Amino acid sequence: MLGTEIVAKAPADGYTIILADAPHAMNTATYRHVNYDAVKDFTPIMLVASCAEILAAHPSFAANTLKELLATPRAQTAKFAMGTSGQGSTGQLTYELLHMRTGLVLNHVPYKGGGPAIVDLVAGQIPLVLNAIPPLVPHLQAKRVKGLALTSAKRHPSFATIPTFEESGVRDFVVTAWYGVLAPAGTPGNVTEILRKEIAWALEQPDVLQRFATLALDVEGRGPDEFRKLIATDVKRWKETAAKANIHFD
Repeated sequence: MLGTEIVAKAPADGYTIILADAPHAMNTATYRHVNYDAVKDFTPIMLVASCAEILAAHPSFAANTLKELLATPRAQTAKFAMGTSGQGSTGQLTYELLHMRTGLVLNHVPYKGGGPAIVDLVAGQIPLVLNAIPPLVPHLQAKRVKGLALTSAKRHPSFATIPTFEESGVRDFVVTAWYGVLAPAGTPGNVTEILRKEIAWALEQPDVLQRFATLALDVEGRGPDEFRKLIATDVKRWKETAAKANIHFD
Protein backbone atom coordinates (compact mmCIF):
# COMPACT_ATOMS: atom_id res chain seq x y z
CA MET A 1 0.00 0.00 0.00
CA LEU A 2 2.89 2.36 0.72
CA GLY A 3 4.45 1.68 -2.65
CA THR A 4 1.11 2.03 -4.41
CA GLU A 5 0.52 5.40 -2.76
CA ILE A 6 3.94 6.60 -3.97
CA VAL A 7 2.99 5.72 -7.53
CA ALA A 8 -0.44 7.34 -7.22
CA LYS A 9 1.19 10.63 -6.20
CA ALA A 10 4.17 10.45 -8.57
CA PRO A 11 4.52 12.71 -11.63
CA ALA A 12 2.38 11.39 -14.49
CA ASP A 13 5.29 11.15 -16.91
CA GLY A 14 5.69 7.38 -17.32
CA TYR A 15 8.89 7.11 -15.29
CA THR A 16 7.16 5.75 -12.18
CA ILE A 17 4.97 2.69 -12.67
CA ILE A 18 3.88 -0.26 -10.57
CA LEU A 19 3.40 -3.97 -11.14
CA ALA A 20 0.20 -4.40 -9.16
CA ASP A 21 -1.61 -7.59 -8.25
CA ALA A 22 -5.12 -8.56 -7.12
CA PRO A 23 -4.70 -7.11 -3.58
CA HIS A 24 -4.57 -3.69 -5.30
CA ALA A 25 -8.36 -3.95 -5.39
CA MET A 26 -8.73 -5.87 -2.13
CA ASN A 27 -6.83 -3.40 0.04
CA THR A 28 -9.33 -0.65 -0.72
CA ALA A 29 -12.06 -3.06 0.37
CA THR A 30 -10.54 -4.13 3.67
CA TYR A 31 -8.64 -1.07 4.95
CA ARG A 32 -10.57 1.92 6.27
CA HIS A 33 -7.83 4.41 5.47
CA VAL A 34 -6.32 4.11 2.01
CA ASN A 35 -4.76 7.27 0.58
CA TYR A 36 -5.62 6.54 -3.05
CA ASP A 37 -8.46 5.34 -5.23
CA ALA A 38 -7.61 1.99 -6.83
CA VAL A 39 -9.36 2.98 -10.06
CA LYS A 40 -9.39 6.77 -10.39
CA ASP A 41 -5.79 7.44 -9.32
CA PHE A 42 -4.18 5.15 -11.90
CA THR A 43 -3.82 4.75 -15.64
CA PRO A 44 -3.91 1.05 -16.58
CA ILE A 45 -1.25 0.05 -19.09
CA MET A 46 -1.59 -3.70 -19.43
CA LEU A 47 -2.89 -6.74 -17.63
CA VAL A 48 0.19 -8.96 -17.84
CA ALA A 49 -0.82 -12.33 -16.42
CA SER A 50 -3.31 -14.17 -14.26
CA CYS A 51 -3.66 -17.44 -12.41
CA ALA A 52 -6.09 -19.36 -10.29
CA GLU A 53 -6.28 -19.63 -6.54
CA ILE A 54 -6.05 -23.22 -5.38
CA LEU A 55 -7.37 -25.02 -2.34
CA ALA A 56 -4.54 -27.45 -1.65
CA ALA A 57 -4.29 -30.19 0.94
CA HIS A 58 -1.67 -32.40 2.52
CA PRO A 59 -1.70 -35.89 0.94
CA SER A 60 -2.92 -37.37 4.22
CA PHE A 61 -6.08 -35.23 4.20
CA ALA A 62 -9.19 -37.38 3.89
CA ALA A 63 -10.99 -35.38 1.18
CA ASN A 64 -9.55 -35.51 -2.34
CA THR A 65 -11.79 -32.83 -3.84
CA LEU A 66 -13.68 -29.74 -2.72
CA LYS A 67 -16.92 -31.62 -3.40
CA GLU A 68 -15.89 -34.25 -0.83
CA LEU A 69 -14.94 -31.52 1.64
CA LEU A 70 -18.31 -29.80 1.19
CA ALA A 71 -20.02 -33.11 1.96
CA THR A 72 -18.19 -33.37 5.30
CA PRO A 73 -20.23 -32.37 8.41
CA ARG A 74 -19.62 -28.74 9.38
CA ALA A 75 -18.80 -29.65 12.98
CA GLN A 76 -15.89 -31.63 11.58
CA THR A 77 -14.69 -29.13 8.96
CA ALA A 78 -14.60 -26.34 11.56
CA LYS A 79 -11.63 -28.15 13.10
CA PHE A 80 -9.62 -28.17 9.85
CA ALA A 81 -6.92 -25.47 9.82
CA MET A 82 -6.67 -23.61 6.52
CA GLY A 83 -3.65 -21.37 6.02
CA THR A 84 -3.59 -18.20 3.92
CA SER A 85 -1.01 -15.52 3.28
CA GLY A 86 -2.60 -13.24 5.88
CA GLN A 87 -5.54 -11.22 7.10
CA GLY A 88 -7.36 -9.56 4.21
CA SER A 89 -5.43 -11.62 1.66
CA THR A 90 -6.81 -13.07 -1.55
CA GLY A 91 -6.93 -16.43 0.20
CA GLN A 92 -9.00 -15.16 3.12
CA LEU A 93 -11.45 -13.21 0.98
CA THR A 94 -11.84 -16.19 -1.36
CA TYR A 95 -12.58 -18.38 1.66
CA GLU A 96 -15.11 -15.88 3.02
CA LEU A 97 -16.85 -15.83 -0.35
CA LEU A 98 -16.84 -19.65 -0.36
CA HIS A 99 -18.31 -19.66 3.15
CA MET A 100 -21.10 -17.32 2.06
CA ARG A 101 -21.93 -19.44 -0.98
CA THR A 102 -21.77 -22.88 0.64
CA GLY A 103 -21.78 -22.55 4.43
CA LEU A 104 -18.40 -24.30 4.61
CA VAL A 105 -16.65 -23.50 7.89
CA LEU A 106 -12.89 -23.91 8.25
CA ASN A 107 -10.42 -22.70 10.88
CA HIS A 108 -8.71 -19.80 9.09
CA VAL A 109 -5.03 -19.45 10.05
CA PRO A 110 -3.49 -16.24 8.67
CA TYR A 111 0.26 -16.47 8.07
CA LYS A 112 2.72 -13.68 7.35
CA GLY A 113 2.89 -14.59 3.68
CA GLY A 114 2.00 -17.56 1.53
CA GLY A 115 5.48 -19.09 1.80
CA PRO A 116 5.30 -19.99 5.50
CA ALA A 117 1.78 -21.39 5.05
CA ILE A 118 2.93 -23.64 2.22
CA VAL A 119 5.97 -24.80 4.23
CA ASP A 120 3.62 -25.90 7.03
CA LEU A 121 1.29 -27.58 4.54
CA VAL A 122 4.11 -29.63 3.02
CA ALA A 123 5.34 -30.54 6.49
CA GLY A 124 1.86 -31.68 7.54
CA GLN A 125 1.52 -29.02 10.24
CA ILE A 126 -1.75 -27.83 8.67
CA PRO A 127 -4.07 -29.81 6.37
CA LEU A 128 -5.18 -27.02 3.99
CA VAL A 129 -3.93 -23.89 2.25
CA LEU A 130 -5.77 -21.46 -0.03
CA ASN A 131 -3.26 -19.55 -2.15
CA ALA A 132 -2.39 -18.52 -5.69
CA ILE A 133 -1.13 -21.56 -7.57
CA PRO A 134 2.42 -20.53 -8.72
CA PRO A 135 4.36 -21.30 -5.50
CA LEU A 136 2.49 -24.59 -5.13
CA VAL A 137 3.32 -25.87 -8.62
CA PRO A 138 6.52 -27.81 -7.70
CA HIS A 139 4.81 -29.33 -4.67
CA LEU A 140 1.83 -30.43 -6.76
CA GLN A 141 4.13 -31.96 -9.36
CA ALA A 142 6.11 -33.82 -6.69
CA LYS A 143 2.85 -34.92 -5.02
CA ARG A 144 3.89 -33.32 -1.75
CA VAL A 145 0.44 -31.70 -1.76
CA LYS A 146 -2.79 -32.37 -3.65
CA GLY A 147 -5.17 -29.90 -5.24
CA LEU A 148 -8.83 -30.04 -4.19
CA ALA A 149 -10.11 -27.32 -6.52
CA LEU A 150 -9.11 -24.32 -8.66
CA THR A 151 -10.94 -21.00 -8.80
CA SER A 152 -10.48 -20.71 -12.58
CA ALA A 153 -13.32 -20.87 -15.11
CA LYS A 154 -11.96 -24.13 -16.50
CA ARG A 155 -9.38 -26.76 -15.57
CA HIS A 156 -5.74 -25.89 -16.09
CA PRO A 157 -4.07 -28.01 -18.79
CA SER A 158 -1.06 -28.65 -16.55
CA PHE A 159 -3.29 -29.96 -13.75
CA ALA A 160 -6.19 -31.49 -15.64
CA THR A 161 -7.23 -33.77 -12.75
CA ILE A 162 -7.94 -30.85 -10.41
CA PRO A 163 -11.60 -29.71 -10.75
CA THR A 164 -12.74 -26.11 -10.56
CA PHE A 165 -14.82 -24.68 -7.73
CA GLU A 166 -17.78 -24.44 -10.11
CA GLU A 167 -17.41 -28.11 -11.09
CA SER A 168 -17.44 -28.86 -7.37
CA GLY A 169 -20.91 -27.33 -7.04
CA VAL A 170 -20.09 -23.73 -6.12
CA ARG A 171 -22.04 -21.57 -8.53
CA ASP A 172 -20.64 -18.37 -10.09
CA PHE A 173 -17.24 -18.79 -8.43
CA VAL A 174 -14.33 -17.63 -10.54
CA VAL A 175 -11.58 -15.81 -8.63
CA THR A 176 -8.53 -14.57 -10.50
CA ALA A 177 -5.16 -13.63 -9.07
CA TRP A 178 -3.84 -11.10 -11.57
CA TYR A 179 -0.73 -9.03 -12.23
CA GLY A 180 -0.67 -5.83 -14.25
CA VAL A 181 1.17 -2.57 -14.83
CA LEU A 182 -0.28 0.78 -13.77
CA ALA A 183 0.90 4.38 -14.07
CA PRO A 184 -0.32 7.48 -12.21
CA ALA A 185 -3.61 8.94 -13.42
CA GLY A 186 -3.14 11.49 -16.16
CA THR A 187 -0.14 9.82 -17.77
CA PRO A 188 -0.30 10.83 -21.46
CA GLY A 189 -1.60 8.28 -23.94
CA ASN A 190 1.50 8.42 -26.13
CA VAL A 191 3.64 7.53 -23.09
CA THR A 192 1.46 4.64 -21.92
CA GLU A 193 1.34 3.31 -25.49
CA ILE A 194 5.14 3.10 -25.59
CA LEU A 195 5.11 1.16 -22.32
CA ARG A 196 2.27 -1.08 -23.49
CA LYS A 197 4.13 -2.02 -26.68
CA GLU A 198 7.32 -2.83 -24.79
CA ILE A 199 5.46 -5.03 -22.29
CA ALA A 200 3.62 -6.74 -25.15
CA TRP A 201 6.96 -7.44 -26.83
CA ALA A 202 8.33 -8.96 -23.62
CA LEU A 203 5.30 -11.22 -23.31
CA GLU A 204 6.06 -12.69 -26.73
CA GLN A 205 9.59 -13.81 -25.85
CA PRO A 206 10.05 -17.60 -25.62
CA ASP A 207 11.93 -17.52 -22.31
CA VAL A 208 9.20 -15.39 -20.72
CA LEU A 209 6.46 -17.65 -22.04
CA GLN A 210 8.30 -20.73 -20.78
CA ARG A 211 8.81 -19.22 -17.34
CA PHE A 212 5.15 -18.25 -17.07
CA ALA A 213 4.11 -21.75 -18.13
CA THR A 214 6.23 -23.39 -15.41
CA LEU A 215 4.39 -21.23 -12.85
CA ALA A 216 0.91 -22.00 -14.25
CA LEU A 217 0.58 -18.30 -15.09
CA ASP A 218 -1.62 -17.43 -18.05
CA VAL A 219 -0.36 -14.62 -20.28
CA GLU A 220 -3.07 -11.99 -20.63
CA GLY A 221 -1.78 -9.01 -22.61
CA ARG A 222 -5.09 -7.18 -22.18
CA GLY A 223 -5.09 -3.44 -22.72
CA PRO A 224 -6.11 -0.43 -20.62
CA ASP A 225 -9.90 -0.57 -21.03
CA GLU A 226 -10.26 -4.24 -20.11
CA PHE A 227 -7.77 -3.88 -17.27
CA ARG A 228 -9.61 -0.89 -15.78
CA LYS A 229 -12.90 -2.80 -15.95
CA LEU A 230 -11.32 -5.76 -14.13
CA ILE A 231 -10.02 -3.56 -11.31
CA ALA A 232 -13.39 -1.81 -10.89
CA THR A 233 -15.24 -5.14 -10.86
CA ASP A 234 -12.85 -6.57 -8.26
CA VAL A 235 -13.15 -3.50 -6.03
CA LYS A 236 -16.94 -3.83 -6.02
CA ARG A 237 -16.89 -7.58 -5.41
CA TRP A 238 -14.41 -7.51 -2.56
CA LYS A 239 -15.99 -4.48 -0.87
CA GLU A 240 -19.26 -6.42 -0.73
CA THR A 241 -17.49 -9.54 0.54
CA ALA A 242 -15.48 -7.69 3.18
CA ALA A 243 -18.57 -5.85 4.42
CA LYS A 244 -20.59 -9.07 4.78
CA ALA A 245 -17.68 -10.85 6.49
CA ASN A 246 -16.91 -7.79 8.65
CA ILE A 247 -13.27 -7.70 7.57
CA HIS A 248 -11.89 -4.22 8.19
CA PHE A 249 -8.46 -2.99 9.22
CA ASP A 250 -7.29 0.41 10.40
